[in-house]
Amino acid sequence: MGLCLCGCGRTIPDKNRYAHGHNPSLPPPMGGWNKGKPSPWATATHKGIPKRPESIAKRTASRLAKNGGVYQTAHGWKHSNETIARMKDANARKAMHGASNPAWRDGASFKPYPAEFNDSLKKLVWARAKSHCEACGIRLGQRGKKPNTHHINGDKSDCRLENLRLLCVPCHARAHWQKAKQEAAAAGMPPRLRTSVIGGD
Repeated sequence: MGLCLCGCGRTIPDKNRYAHGHNPSLPPPMGGWNKGKPSPWATATHKGIPKRPESIAKRTASRLAKNGGVYQTAHGWKHSNETIARMKDANARKAMHGASNPAWRDGASFKPYPAEFNDSLKKLVWARAKSHCEACGIRLGQRGKKPNTHHINGDKSDCRLENLRLLCVPCHARAHWQKAKQEAAAAGMPPRLRTSVIGGD
């Protein structure tokens, strides 16, 4: 065993020259052990030396240019009104997941379809619509235009023919989006927040 060469008096293995972190020739955090002394890597500001006037002028000009003529420091930094509005919307979206969202219907989208909602029932809806989307009129079943059977009232267990519509994929998505917007409006959600949380115009 030997002693650390920094002079601290710590006992170390013979194969080592310095205790861990005591080698002043290494950058922090590996070395630079100089407790009670000014750090060799400290800037002039850290050492208490005032900045030169030209350095202060350069920093001031840079901050004014970056912040629209307003001098701001890291302490007491103020966000713009636009940024604050975006942050409020983001927080509102986080707070309106699941049951907190006015468009929430007790997790209906996660519930399974009943046994009567089968291919035979879908064929009846298909035949009634004559293979066309009942919203936009486009012909379905060709060139990748997949037909969707939509529950008008949003209740998966209500499989009456009068509650079912044959829709193309875009019209099906639009139908659910419009219903969510209507439910959010009925719950008193402000228009700007409805657009932020649900999407669309």
